[in-house]
Amino acid sequence: MILPLVLAGVASATSPVAVLPVAAEGRVTLEELPQLTKLDAEIRDAARAAGVNIQDQARTTANLESLRGMGISCPGEDATCLAKIAVLAEVDRVVVPVVVVREKFWDLKLVVVDTTQKLQSFPGEVPFEPPEAMRATVRVLVSAALRSTSSVAPPPPLPPPPTPLAVPTPAPAPAPTPAPPPSGGGIQMAGIGLTAAGGLLLVGGGAGAWYFHEALGTPEPYVDREPKIFLGRSLLIAAGVGVVLAGVGGTLIAASMY
Repeated sequence: MILPLVLAGVASATSPVAVLPVAAEGRVTLEELPQLTKLDAEIRDAARAAGVNIQDQARTTANLESLRGMGISCPGEDATCLAKIAVLAEVDRVVVPVVVVREKFWDLKLVVVDTTQKLQSFPGEVPFEPPEAMRATVRVLVSAALRSTSSVAPPPPLPPPPTPLAVPTPAPAPAPTPAPPPSGGGIQMAGIGLTAAGGLLLVGGGAGAWYFHEALGTPEPYVDREPKIFLGRSLLIAAGVGVVLAGVGGTLIAASMY
């Protein structure tokens, strides 16, 4: 039997749904027929309100007549037979409303079959009056049945927003390295050198000045004394410079220790 292979490939998300006329179980009086006709119209209106593509009623009726001519007439819950109707009528699903008339309400059962022979049943009680209650009950039942059996896949979730690219923060420029202060060793050596030079000048100049001072105490001609006077003064000045240099050198030595 090749029918299941054909059925699996016919239905599509855009195919319409065929709502068959209401089928009543048990005896129906002439007074109840207008109510069944009204119920049939409410079911089709409820399917349209649910946003389902409903096959035109005249076309559905013509398809059923054609199928009866081919010897195909299905009972209410024969999934295999109703799936054949869905395939031959080129619809996604077939909805068969089955009604049992009670005293003040209908026992309504919506049988839904798709082209893969999957059957689902949705029962409910529909009051006769008031009309608003009947319409509201039918719409809730029809909407639940059609949405539960829909073959349309929900839209895929939206992709997450793109993650913004992290802009690297430029590293701060390194602060210029200050020049190192003069080393204490260099200052100390300079101080020692100045102190030593000052000491030499002080000792040499002082000793020379004292010598010439003693020599000038001996009587002699002025011509011989003048060079000695000049040299003595020069040595005395050198001794003074030696004192200054020794003082500066001592200061430098003291500063290098901190």
